Amino acid sequence: MVYLLYNPLSFGGHGELRKDAALEDLKHKYSDIKAIDFTKVSNTFFRDLNMEDILILVGGDGTINTYINRYMEYATSNQIYIYKGGSGNDFIRDIESNEKLTLLNPHLKNMPYLTVNGMKKYFINNVGFGIDGDVCVIADELKRKGKKKINYSKIAAKLLLLGGYKRRNGRVIVDGKEYTFKSIWVATVMNGRYYGGGMMCAPNQDRHSDKLSIVVIQGGSRFRTLLRFSKIFKGTHIKYKKMVHVYEGKDIEVFFDESCGLQYDGESVEKTYHYSAHK
Repeated sequence: MVYLLYNPLSFGGHGELRKDAALEDLKHKYSDIKAIDFTKVSNTFFRDLNMEDILILVGGDGTINTYINRYMEYATSNQIYIYKGGSGNDFIRDIESNEKLTLLNPHLKNMPYLTVNGMKKYFINNVGFGIDGDVCVIADELKRKGKKKINYSKIAAKLLLLGGYKRRNGRVIVDGKEYTFKSIWVATVMNGRYYGGGMMCAPNQDRHSDKLSIVVIQGGSRFRTLLRFSKIFKGTHIKYKKMVHVYEGKDIEVFFDESCGLQYDGESVEKTYHYSAHK
């Protein structure tokens, strides 16, 4: 049996449309395909799968994140695909897949994880701490209030230019070596090159290596920082060595002197002073 697991909340709340498109695309390939609302499945569904059953996730990075943190341990023998149906799709962008279906299994080995506020969470793309974490916290607050269309770039611009984000001082420990920084905008750990819907935060990062990259952006006026951030879509921001610092390592810890928002693959954590990431 082929199970099409779609997320109605993905693609800006139009996941049903992506589900219909997927069924139309795949009906000639699979005759025994069944669509199921991914938000309503339980552990039992995955435990009861037969080895020959195939799973197709319809969605984006958030859908993949939900799968790896809730159900990955159960369906270890099944083929699992992703059908592009999210808004950001940074995972698909990073592996440069042009296929309608991308096999996930090879990419779920040696998964990185973070620990924050007593929680352990896997992530497929990145962990963002700083202004990007605050953006996701605000976006989730708007969603809870019923707002359907969220403009993440507009939220970030307001935090950056109107003083809504207060820069923190902090320190980063990479494989035992410590670095200190003042006026931090972001301290983001990357498993792939992209996050935030196409921002090439870590252009040299290889998700299949045994290391993660941490990108720290610090200092600078708000206007200058905005100019530097505009370079991130092509990955050329890293040439500004006084402001942008990149390190690689297997074990990374980040400490801020004041609490801040954090996000992992777009899932937000409201307040924390510290997180660690491991691969």
